Amino acid sequence: MVVTLSSFFKLLIIVLGLGLASSASPSFAQTSTDTRLEEASGTTEPTSESSNLDAWAGRLNSVERALVRDGITDAELAALVEETAKIRNEASEVSSQWREKLELIKQRLDALGPEPKEGEPPETEETQESRAAINKEYAEVDANAKGASDIAVRASQLRAKAAERRHSRFFRQITARAPSMVADSFVDKFFEGVGLFPRPFMLLFSDAASAAGKKVVDQPLNLFVLLFGVLLLALAFIRVQKWVSDIKENYSDAPLAVGVFFQYVRIGLLPALSVGLLFWLASALGFFTSRLLGFLSTGLIMTVVGVLAILLVGLILSPNSDGDRLARISTGAARQVNYILRFGLIAAICLSLADLLAITFVLPVETGVGLSFLNSIVVGVTGVLALELIRRDASQSTTVDGIGAFWSVLRWLAWLAAVCCLIAALVGYVALAEFLSHQLIFAFVVVVSAWLALKVVDYVSSKWLVSEEDETPSASGQQFAIFVNGLIYLAIYCSAAVAMMVPWGYRTSDLVDFVQASFFGLQVGEINFSFYNL
Repeated sequence: MVVTLSSFFKLLIIVLGLGLASSASPSFAQTSTDTRLEEASGTTEPTSESSNLDAWAGRLNSVERALVRDGITDAELAALVEETAKIRNEASEVSSQWREKLELIKQRLDALGPEPKEGEPPETEETQESRAAINKEYAEVDANAKGASDIAVRASQLRAKAAERRHSRFFRQITARAPSMVADSFVDKFFEGVGLFPRPFMLLFSDAASAAGKKVVDQPLNLFVLLFGVLLLALAFIRVQKWVSDIKENYSDAPLAVGVFFQYVRIGLLPALSVGLLFWLASALGFFTSRLLGFLSTGLIMTVVGVLAILLVGLILSPNSDGDRLARISTGAARQVNYILRFGLIAAICLSLADLLAITFVLPVETGVGLSFLNSIVVGVTGVLALELIRRDASQSTTVDGIGAFWSVLRWLAWLAAVCCLIAALVGYVALAEFLSHQLIFAFVVVVSAWLALKVVDYVSSKWLVSEEDETPSASGQQFAIFVNGLIYLAIYCSAAVAMMVPWGYRTSDLVDFVQASFFGLQVGEINFSFYNL
């Protein structure tokens, strides 16, 4: 009996729905009962525009009170940013709808003509009543439109205030100076905290075991859903990996960068995606406690980025190959650089996870500061050593095949970032040094991944530009390839830009708002100031 992959997905959706519904059945039943009672009593929520305006104003008042409160967390600020953005979008949409209705009412008034002046024949009583009713409706709609516009402007201002406070807190945290690490008390507390690490590990595993055991006892169906999800992900992983391998074999004559990209997808991106989906499934089914979920979510991101960086280093350097490699350095230099960077990245992953564990279980502050210091020193030293070996290699003409000038600039930027990591750590700005070290690794993964993707786009579009019969460019194919190539290029650039902004405390909505405000402008009353209008 042959079962297709689509059938597995359909079955997974059914089973997931049963499992998630069983975990949420009490609240769902209560909600359904409450809804039926409300419908029977007729006490449903009002849907008039005034009630919407009052509700938005109440939510914005709550945001204002929260913003002036001391001790507000970063997560709360992020939630306020999203809340105000949602209110702004809803109010702007409602305001536009009311203004469209206002135009229709104005047309009805214009159809009645101007009111008769003194000495002119009076209007009929029916016309007067109609004009009065239309004027009253016009005033009500105008008030609603202006009220919604005011709510949208106020929400935009509060969102900017919340985002500014969040960004200020972020930069204040990473630029804070750490206590002196040469003092005897600091060293003693650091080693004291390191000695306590076995206890957090035991608590971590005990939390995981107790949460999983309780979930299995209370809701055994969730275990079946999880196991079925693991099976389905394994089958899908094998199927997609085979598909990627077939594509790589079909493009055996492609440039080296194209083959490296498919290898990176097969051994890097696909496993990372599978692990992420499995983690999402387990967390959605409730197999993790809140403390364990926070540690695993952040730790998983750190580990995945570090492992992808290790894979990219190996694929670019190809230290075990005597043939072509993307990095134009000798085989000996490639092996030395690969060894240094691999050691530095593995050490950075371990130190980052240890630092995260210290924060999760509230170990002494000196422990986290010391681990962050060691992490920054390791990344800075390994980065400087690797870049120095590349510079000294006699056979190096360009760093990477194809765009040597671009990669030369990036190499010097990486050199500067690595040196800044060392200097910031040594002078006491440990948080800034750790942030720069993490950003250096993350930026390497993003930039190299985007560059490999662009190489694949170039190769595929060049295939479209040539017809199979006479190997001459086709006009229609050329136009279509250029158009699609430009769209994909833009999507890759935008995705890389958004990814690079996330570690700096910005969110995707921040970039969307910036583009929207720059191009479509700001609505103030009936006037829109925008580049689009100009």
